[in-house]
Amino acid sequence: MNLGLIDYTFSYSTFIFLFLFTFGLFYLVAQKIENKFKQYFIYTFCLSFFVYSGLGTAILDDNGRYLFYYLVYCLTLVLSIFLFRNKTIKFKMEDEIISSFIDRKANIFIVIYIFIAFIQLLLPENKLHFLLSPPSIDITGVMDIVTREEANDMFTSIAMLVKNIIFPFFFLSLTKYAKQPIKLLFLILMPLYIGFCKDGYIARSVFGLYFLFYMAILYYYNYEKRKIILVSTISIVLLSISFLATFTYMRVGEKVDLSLSESINSLFVVEGTFPLWFEDIYNNSLSAESHIVEYVLWIITQPFPGFMKSWLVDLYLNISIAQVLLGLDPDEIVSYVPLVGLVGESVFVFGSKLFFLHAIILGYIINIFLNIIVSKNSFKIIAIYAIVFTALGLGRAGTASSDSYAYMIKTMVYLPVLLYIFNLKLKPDNY
Repeated sequence: MNLGLIDYTFSYSTFIFLFLFTFGLFYLVAQKIENKFKQYFIYTFCLSFFVYSGLGTAILDDNGRYLFYYLVYCLTLVLSIFLFRNKTIKFKMEDEIISSFIDRKANIFIVIYIFIAFIQLLLPENKLHFLLSPPSIDITGVMDIVTREEANDMFTSIAMLVKNIIFPFFFLSLTKYAKQPIKLLFLILMPLYIGFCKDGYIARSVFGLYFLFYMAILYYYNYEKRKIILVSTISIVLLSISFLATFTYMRVGEKVDLSLSESINSLFVVEGTFPLWFEDIYNNSLSAESHIVEYVLWIITQPFPGFMKSWLVDLYLNISIAQVLLGLDPDEIVSYVPLVGLVGESVFVFGSKLFFLHAIILGYIINIFLNIIVSKNSFKIIAIYAIVFTALGLGRAGTASSDSYAYMIKTMVYLPVLLYIFNLKLKPDNY
C-alpha cells in the first residue's frame, strides 16, 4: 500500500462522533484527577490516541469493524485509567534533599550520560569522525534503531543499562540550566546529535519532540517569558509543516516542493491513516497465534540488559507486524516499518477477543508511572518529558514500537532504587 497515492473520502460525521466520544471520555476521567501535570499528560495522550488510532476511522469502509474495536478499546482504556488512578509505588523522601542532591551532582550525571553516548560512537565500530563530518541521512539505519540488535552484545548492553539508569537523572539535572536557554539547548541536542552520528538517521518525530521538550522546559521554568515562548513555539510549529511533510521524501533522496495544503494532506496520509492496516491485522489474528506470553515477558524484563534476557524473550513487535503487513522476512525489511496504532497493536498481540487486556495493562502502567513522577516537585522536568515524549509516543508508535513502555518501566524501577542507593532516606512501602 503506497500511502502517498491513496484516494479517500473523509466522513465528517464519523470524525465529529469519534472526536466527541474520545475527548468526552478522557475529559471525564481527567476531571477526577487533581494533579495538573497528570491532567496534561492525559489530555496530550488523548490527542495522540485520537490522531493516530481514531482519525483514520473517518476514511475507512469496513462496515464498522474497526469502529467497534476502537470504541471498546477507548472505553476500556479510560476505565482502566480511572480505576487505577491511585495506584503507585509509595516511598517517602524530602523534596529538599533531592533538589540539593541533584543540584550538587547535576554536572556529574550530565557528563556520564553524554560520555556513554559518546562511547557508542567508538564501539563496536569507530564512527568518531562523523562528529566533525556528519553522515548523510540513511533511512536504512532506522532498522538498527527499530530492532536494537546491538543490545544483545554484552558491552553494548551494559552501556545501555548504565545509560538507562542515568537517563532520568540526566533530565533531572537539566533543571539546573532551565533558565539558561543556550546551555540547555546544547545539553539537549548533544546526545541527539551523537545518536544521529551513530545511526545515520533521525526520525522527524524525534526531532520535533525534542524541540517541544526544550520549549516546554523554558515555558515552565521562565514564568516571566511565557507569552513570548508560547507564541514562538506555535509560530515555529506552523512554519515547520512544509518541512515535516517534505522530510518524508528527503530521507529517501527525493526532492519535492509541496504547497501548504499538499503538506497538510501529506502529513494526514502518513500520520492519520494507521487504521487502514487494521483489516490485515484482524484477519491475521483469526489464523495466527497471539503474542501474549512474549509481550508480558517483554514488559516484565524491561529493567534487565539485553544479554541477560535475550534467551528468554526476543520480541520485536513492530518487525513481527511488518512481516504480516508487508509479507516480507525480517532481513528484507530495510527502511519501512508500518505503524498501526494502539488498537491495531492490541489485536495483533492479544487477538480479536482479548484485545481489551492491552488497554487495561496500559492504564495500569500509566497510572503507576505518573503517580511516581508527579509525587515530588523535584521530578517536574521528568513529568514534562513524559507529557511530550511518552504521551505522544504511546499514541503514535504504540507500547512496544516506541520507547514509551521501556522508559516508563525503567524509570519506575531505577528512579526509586537509585535514590535509595544514593542514601536519600527513602522508605519503600507496600502498594
